[in-house]
Amino acid sequence: TNVEKEIDAHTESLAALEKMQETLQSQNEAASNELTRQVNLVKSMELLSRARLYMYQSNFGLAKQDVQFARELLAMIRPDAPESLATDLDTVLLRLDLILSNLPNFPVTASNDLDVAWQILLGKVPQSVPTVTPTPASELSPTPTPQATVEPTVTAVP
Repeated sequence: TNVEKEIDAHTESLAALEKMQETLQSQNEAASNELTRQVNLVKSMELLSRARLYMYQSNFGLAKQDVQFARELLAMIRPDAPESLATDLDTVLLRLDLILSNLPNFPVTASNDLDVAWQILLGKVPQSVPTVTPTPASELSPTPTPQATVEPTVTAVP
């Protein structure tokens, strides 16, 4: 009977561990999805910033290309986005479509739409970024050990 009780206890323990593992895996997947979404938002903002620079340089072809890439990234994350983000992404995608239709003929209008889209995305990127304290170089590399120097000596040959 003791053996059966121990087997039952181990079975319950294994079931609890399996449930805990499933919970942790789902949390890990959710965190990974959120991280991927944030990275794609930042990439999109970077592309839109670069598109703005190209527009200032009157390089509307490259600006249009970057806006298109940003649009594709945002459209990719739109289906799985939370409702509040999805609503804002719909607005941003509409603005990006307007930019694409206005370039190269109406660059001022496209620039205004670009600024609006960028500001909307800026509101969705977390503002608190974890800070990383750099490790001083003295802690990274070991202290050099002194090297023995060898002085050549001249010996007379008899």
